[in-house]
Amino acid sequence: MIAELLRDAAAGCGDRPALIDAGGSWSYRELRDQCRRLAAVLRRRGVARLACHVPDSGALVQLLFASALSGVEVCLLNALLPAADCPPLMARFDLSDLVVATPRPDLGVTQLLLGELEDEARSATPLADDSVAREARLIVLTTGTTGTPKGARHSWSRLCAQAPRARQLRDSRWLLAYRLNHFAGLQLVLHVLAHQGSLVIPRSPAVTDVLAALRGHAVDHVSGTPTFWRFLLAQLDGAQAHELRLRQITLGGEAADEALLATLAGTFPGARVSHVYATTEVGSCFSVRDGRPGFPAALLARRADAPARLRIVDGELQVRPARGMLGYYGEPADAGEWRPTGDLVEVRGDRVHFTGRKTEVINVGGAKVLPLPIEALIARLAAVKLVRVYGRPNPVTGHIVAADVVAAEGAAAGTLEGAVRAACAHLPPSHRPRLVRVVPALELVNEKVIRRTS
Repeated sequence: MIAELLRDAAAGCGDRPALIDAGGSWSYRELRDQCRRLAAVLRRRGVARLACHVPDSGALVQLLFASALSGVEVCLLNALLPAADCPPLMARFDLSDLVVATPRPDLGVTQLLLGELEDEARSATPLADDSVAREARLIVLTTGTTGTPKGARHSWSRLCAQAPRARQLRDSRWLLAYRLNHFAGLQLVLHVLAHQGSLVIPRSPAVTDVLAALRGHAVDHVSGTPTFWRFLLAQLDGAQAHELRLRQITLGGEAADEALLATLAGTFPGARVSHVYATTEVGSCFSVRDGRPGFPAALLARRADAPARLRIVDGELQVRPARGMLGYYGEPADAGEWRPTGDLVEVRGDRVHFTGRKTEVINVGGAKVLPLPIEALIARLAAVKLVRVYGRPNPVTGHIVAADVVAAEGAAAGTLEGAVRAACAHLPPSHRPRLVRVVPALELVNEKVIRRTS
């Protein structure tokens, strides 16, 4: 599937920019040729299973596609992961080679330098059509925001099938606001390739670099987590937001609350705002564009031939995908049956609302407390930039509710604790935060707040 998408894009819009990063750009014709040459290099070197530990870039996208063309099973590791943590992950998933930007002799694993692979590819003969792998696989690690990451095994053909082509998006420019090791990042790359648009990769995830990429390359489509959007909104005033000229805003990876959706709609009135539900295991499930949090209850009555069917069992959302992962690495293949998502939901009228993750439930003296509604309540305060609600052990009640809060720019941190307590005063006693801390930052993984219970 990757070969066909690259071939069609090179034939239909060969001179259009496919990838743009801080170092330059590649047209679709250049992208196709470089990917085929890199694929030939991997084939010649006898690489079979590959891990990558390099920052996101156009070169990494090319290596990713080259792996698909050559039949190499690839796993992208988070570039922010300490290098010393790579060998244990490689052993766990039987990955033999590690692609790095600079050599690390202390790691004790076979390493390939990304720059050397690029140099070798420049003089290589492209992989011929009859040598392209027909079915390649990749391992996508779950984010680990609520536990130890697992390795979801996917096939490129299934992932590409979730990215239908749309000719009206050919001139669109998309920002890569997710990391490439994240399922949503891979999904976005394939989405742009299928639509023959342009993918813009910022120099780093820092907001200053993101804004530079948005302004410098006329980006009009942006997809990111709610946490990403909160950070971006904190840096923009009305005039700056108007200059961006966004046409499409997409949220995913975390539940989107009503206040954030309304703020985005008001800040970017010319953009359509959508939020999508997808997981590393089941892939894309649905997209909602009506400006309301959660999703229509009517989606629970989807037909048997829908891309993903939904149901609620004991308050937990379950999905039966038509094209999900093949299975977790090292475990039996997934049979395509109903899969629990770990997301707790509640039906209110014609709407299904997300209330948190099963692993996030806080037991306070026998009362089950969900942090997500409390976070949404605190997030409405203008002085709050970011919030994390979690359970903290307590010898009397088992746990108490705690809240870590990051103050908004210019807010008076000294009064924030009192404001949080006042905002939660109407909640049942078990649900009120007993510990409120104003912190400089929250720990993130793939632009998502880590929500493990402390």
